[in-house]
Amino acid sequence: MSLTRREILEELSRMGIKRIEELKKACREYELYWLNLTSFRSLN
Repeated sequence: MSLTRREILEELSRMGIKRIEELKKACREYELYWLNLTSFRSLN
């Protein structure tokens, strides 16, 4: 499963992150989380 940047930003906004700096930082962290999760699953 893969999320678009827009989907990630929408979800983070729903979580209460409003400032652009917070959104960018949280988006990068979320993208890394999904990358690590999918990489781990592909190894199994």
